[in-house]
Amino acid sequence: MAITEAMKFREMGMGVAGEEAGEGLALVVLAILALAGIEPMLLNSIAVIVAGIALAVEGAMLSARYAKALAKAAPQAVDARALSGGMSSSLVAGLAGIVLGILAILSIAPETLIGVALIAFGAAVLFDYMARVQIRALRMVGEGASGESARIAISAASSTNTAGVLIAAGLVTLGILVLAHAAPEILASAAFLGLGTYLVLEGASSSGLLTELAAE
Repeated sequence: MAITEAMKFREMGMGVAGEEAGEGLALVVLAILALAGIEPMLLNSIAVIVAGIALAVEGAMLSARYAKALAKAAPQAVDARALSGGMSSSLVAGLAGIVLGILAILSIAPETLIGVALIAFGAAVLFDYMARVQIRALRMVGEGASGESARIAISAASSTNTAGVLIAAGLVTLGILVLAHAAPEILASAAFLGLGTYLVLEGASSSGLLTELAAE
């Protein structure tokens, strides 16, 4: 990779990762304030919008990492359609979250909309995890790798960093409980606290990885 191209890639990656971490931190702050009893329904509605923006940024991050990894691996090594579906899920869930958050702020069935948003966010995080597994597999697979090598790489990649699966399961579970009106304000705040923490850690991890990729 040319020096100028590497610098542009690094700057883009650092900017997107920083934005992702910043939105995650905003979610943490909003969740803590909501748990403290400060306008919890309003703050949770705002958190839906922030989380939606963060997931859209997540899709952009995955796109950049995929493009870089694909340039170094055999295109036939993984199912590109499945990966693009994962990235699209982030964008769709993000846009849906923004709309649902705005409607919730307008007091249009806020508990129901927040619960639906949490379930959608959980699904998006799960698909993002699957996309990351394939990106890691692409980095492990060299030029002209066989199908067997690809399967081994994907198996190795999927055995690490399962935090996304746990967060996804938690978001879906809490979203269902919110829809069931089981302490919705507290559970929604707890869900956004977990999602925010995950995004902060993922943003830091992505920043380091993109810097490493740009140096290659």
